[in-house]
Amino acid sequence: MSPGFAGRRVQTVSSSIQVQTFPFSSHALSQTNVGSLKQIWKESIRSAAEAVPSPQADIGFCASRLRRAIQLDILSEGKRAHFYIILLGLDQNILLGNLLIQMYGFCGAVEDARASFTRMQSRNSSSWSLLIRSYARYAYLNQALCMFSQMQNEIMLLDNASISSVLSACSGKKELFIVQLLHAYMIESCLPPTVSVSTSILSIYGRSGCLEDAELIFESLNERDVVCWNAMIAAFISENEVIKAFHFYYRMISEGLKPERSTYLSILVGCASQEDIMEGRLAHASMLDYGLESDVGVANALINMYGNCNSLKDAQSVFEYIPVPNVVSWNSTIDALVHSGHDNDALKLFEKMQKSCVSPSNVTFINILSACSSAIFLEQGQLLHHFIIFLGSEADVVVTNSLVNMYGKCGEVRDAKVVFEKFETRDRVSWTSMLTILASCPQKQDVLQFYDQMLIEGVLADRVTFVSMSLAFTDRALISDCKRIHARILSSKFIADVSLDNSLITMYGKCGHTGLAEKTFKKMRKHDLMSWNAIFSAYLQNGMDGMALSFLDTMNLENIYPDKFLCSSILTACANTGIQDRGKQLHIYVVMNSYDMDLTVGNAILNMYGKFGNLDDAFRIFERMAERDVISWSAMIGAFAQQGEGKIAVDLYNKMLEEGVNSDKVALVHLLSACSHDGLVDEVGQGDLKKLRSCY
Repeated sequence: MSPGFAGRRVQTVSSSIQVQTFPFSSHALSQTNVGSLKQIWKESIRSAAEAVPSPQADIGFCASRLRRAIQLDILSEGKRAHFYIILLGLDQNILLGNLLIQMYGFCGAVEDARASFTRMQSRNSSSWSLLIRSYARYAYLNQALCMFSQMQNEIMLLDNASISSVLSACSGKKELFIVQLLHAYMIESCLPPTVSVSTSILSIYGRSGCLEDAELIFESLNERDVVCWNAMIAAFISENEVIKAFHFYYRMISEGLKPERSTYLSILVGCASQEDIMEGRLAHASMLDYGLESDVGVANALINMYGNCNSLKDAQSVFEYIPVPNVVSWNSTIDALVHSGHDNDALKLFEKMQKSCVSPSNVTFINILSACSSAIFLEQGQLLHHFIIFLGSEADVVVTNSLVNMYGKCGEVRDAKVVFEKFETRDRVSWTSMLTILASCPQKQDVLQFYDQMLIEGVLADRVTFVSMSLAFTDRALISDCKRIHARILSSKFIADVSLDNSLITMYGKCGHTGLAEKTFKKMRKHDLMSWNAIFSAYLQNGMDGMALSFLDTMNLENIYPDKFLCSSILTACANTGIQDRGKQLHIYVVMNSYDMDLTVGNAILNMYGKFGNLDDAFRIFERMAERDVISWSAMIGAFAQQGEGKIAVDLYNKMLEEGVNSDKVALVHLLSACSHDGLVDEVGQGDLKKLRSCY
């Protein structure tokens, strides 16, 4: 009898007695009409005998149903399969017994897993390891320890084979306790581990973040195979110890071992995370020697690596070399284009993907919706929305959140609201996305009303939600709303969150309430660099440069050193207050850290020396700048105009235009100032005067 026929026969019997609620514990069975159940069993067995079933087919059918329950994590499906096993008299089959333990343990029914284990008349090492794993998975460590002790008593002496069986049931951090237990047992009993067992232990240590323990085991091995090396490299990559991973990779090659596919996959992930294109290219060249360039999985990893390193040409070259790109290949290349700002090219590649008859995945839609997140691509975004609805992908929460973001960034708030309100299973990201969109709208009250509705529906805010809300209120008239947001944060679990406090300082600063910004800053238990940036910006925005500079000594005491952004703020404050010593000291710090190569910092230095009246220093810095924009030119023109050097200021203005830099309002005002001081009004062209009038 085929498995399918067996399934139909059993389903007919089971449907009449509501198998979903069938009791498995001995206590529950005692409360059931056992006589009627026995009658049903007899009838099903009689019909099974008449059909002359194949025991192997029935075992295969039940095993497939249990594996399906494990795969889908559906306990009711597993219980139904258990009922079939009892009906068919296969409850003492070791394979099915082990699968029952695994299914119940995986689905969280640990007591049922133990009951299945207890009912087994004969067990193997897998039976024990699966039950121990079930206990460890849900942190029943005492029970796991007890079972481990019983396992030793029953099996007498654990060998590498039985330990390997237990390890095969362990996958990561949840089972770390069991692995440590086995490791300790092997050391205590002087049992020398095989390379395979050692590799399994160090792999789990590595995946659990215990890199020192993993490395100790690795170094203690007299013999290491490529799987062992791969495990160590993967462990370092997963914990972002990329330099160590590279060290082990080159050490492996120097010891004469040939890297495998999995070796390169790990190395490419490391190169991508560090944006290390040189190491990535070396790995690419190396894998060509081993003939891995045609492997689509490796090619996809290469595309991802080159995309992360902003090397689009290389990413596209790898993509075009793939004989038959799969959906991941298309997605990786589209993602590289989108994140590099080549939205139009991403849309063209998506069109080519459709012509190649490759079905897009939800990841494809998320990337393309990101490409459509500007008003010029709104029409393409709307067409894609219809396509998503047609394929039924709108039910995916991440796709829907991407749709909301797309409409919001295109300025279509109404459409974003429609998508949001139609979706039933909204998560915190959905609400935060909508709050961010509303924060950019003139009606700020909608933000607070929307937040209240979010709480009513039982969705709690996180730090990103509160940061999005705080960004909405940047007007002096909205101080009461700012305080309401602050009160909500204080009543949440994020009361001492540095990033939230930083956003509050920024919010109060933009609303002109530097006192509240300073109060928030001083109440913080700990400051980071962003905290100092926020308080400096708050003072500078409100013309309180002297107050900003008074905080510098405190910052130095906290051993926090300014970044490029903060340096430009401090330099601006020095320029506005005329504090030359502090400004010149900071200039030295900027040069030592190569921050002067940054255009914004360079402009701040230039502006500072110009306001100090040090024209020689200012002009020398101006001449050395690798890049100059209209702000650089305006600062230099203004400096000469301020010192009565009108002719030089006019010449600089004309040279700026000759170099193709368009004038702005500030440059025109400086030009007019220079001409009025030195009687050079005739030097100002009619076109410049028209531009100046249009500015007012």
